[in-house]
Amino acid sequence: MKKILAFFVFFLLMVTVLQACSKPKETLQRIYKGDGAYDPAIVTSLSIQEVIEKADEYVASFVSVEGKVSTICSVGCWFYIQDESGNEIYVNLAPQNFDVPQSAVGKQVKVIGILEAAEGNYRISAYEVEFLEISE
Repeated sequence: MKKILAFFVFFLLMVTVLQACSKPKETLQRIYKGDGAYDPAIVTSLSIQEVIEKADEYVASFVSVEGKVSTICSVGCWFYIQDESGNEIYVNLAPQNFDVPQSAVGKQVKVIGILEAAEGNYRISAYEVEFLEISE
């Protein structure tokens, strides 16, 4: 009897965890913003290729990069954007406390955030994500 009760409790716990981690499918908004503010005048527009080639020049600076969302985490707190040549850069949304829905994969976006160096790789800590194919 104890084994059955333990299994039932474990089963209910797993169902609760899975429901808490899953998100309903959302309709994409045009712009997603984090908690932080930034001055648009200090943002440098770069291609993904330029970020890769000149990253050391722009670390700790606000950059704007455009590309297509190629991969996204299961809860939408990070993703990769890719250019036409296949170059990718990691975009982290968690520091600014926002996310984007799974339906973002394959969509063209403009990301504004701080370019960071982490563990030998570069990433953008995003403050704003704009979906370029969506009109207001």
